[in-house]
Amino acid sequence: MALHIGHSGLAVTIVGVLGNVISVMVYLAPLPTYYRIYKKKSTQGFQSVPYVVALFSAMLWLYYALLKEEEYFLISINSVGIVIETLYIGFYFAYAPTKAKICTAKLVFALNLGVFSIIVIVIQLLLGNSSNRIHVLGYLCAIVTTSVFAAPLTIMGLKQAPIPNIFGFVLGLLQMVLYALYKNCCFSNNLDTNVADSGKNESRHQQQIYSEKPAHDKKADRQDSSNDDHNKLAALDHAV
Repeated sequence: MALHIGHSGLAVTIVGVLGNVISVMVYLAPLPTYYRIYKKKSTQGFQSVPYVVALFSAMLWLYYALLKEEEYFLISINSVGIVIETLYIGFYFAYAPTKAKICTAKLVFALNLGVFSIIVIVIQLLLGNSSNRIHVLGYLCAIVTTSVFAAPLTIMGLKQAPIPNIFGFVLGLLQMVLYALYKNCCFSNNLDTNVADSGKNESRHQQQIYSEKPAHDKKADRQDSSNDDHNKLAALDHAV
């Protein structure tokens, strides 16, 4: 059992690391776009919506990981995602025209500050049960993550868009597969741990029951055991 638990824990770690590597690659997928922006010194009509939504998603997942506790892989990758997406948005501000800057600023304040703050307040104040908070926020994170993949549709009219979007889509699929494997490994690991703990608790319970027996009951048990052994020996002698 201990060997199986060790293997399961190792599988969780390996899949978690692979998932984070894929996630970093997803975050870095827009780099060719920003390299072109840097060379042209212009955003060339690109929109900031995908990056603002991705930042919002990373913020929600980080909040979810902090609520759930000990989700170190989620905490690390979404912290990295927040930094990367913030850099993207800052870089966009440096080369975007004034109108695009104003629209981006409004979106950031409305979504990343306004909506995020409302979500935190509602979850903390209205959902008192920790389990309910995690479930509700988990579903919300899944919906927002889906919108992250839908957000690039706002710029599909640009001829440069398909390459980074296809790259990000493929990496996103790999990310979801690895996440499913990670959840299965975690479930198996927790199940084995619970079974082992249950066995230990049952053994302790039996020992406690025996230790709490009155002295005369223990003596009677030992006498019954001795009588059983004597009867077996007598039966054996009779047979011989």
